[in-house]
Amino acid sequence: MSDKPLGFFEGTEMPTAGWWEALWPDPAGVLAKVGVKSGMGVIDLCSGDGWFTLQIAKLARHVVAIDIDPAMLEIARHRLAESHAGDCDFVVGDAYNVPPYHYGVVFERS
Repeated sequence: MSDKPLGFFEGTEMPTAGWWEALWPDPAGVLAKVGVKSGMGVIDLCSGDGWFTLQIAKLARHVVAIDIDPAMLEIARHRLAESHAGDCDFVVGDAYNVPPYHYGVVFERS
């Protein structure tokens, strides 16, 4: 039996930080191209280790980082804390069934 949540995709391994950096060398540029602007509230769905979350937090008013893997959220939380980056909440959740969220409060689905 796995210690991962139901629905967790078991890949062969998570890509290394260097792999993400090679694939997305300019996350701030990507965010600008998709229209993330200063003062926005942003949800980073499937946030992983926070590679994009950090750049979003530097720009947005508030970020909600959602990932199914609590260990990845801890890495993201540490990444943002080290950088003293903006206002961010970290929510463990499945992208297929994101819990309702309102500024710091995760509501249980009934």
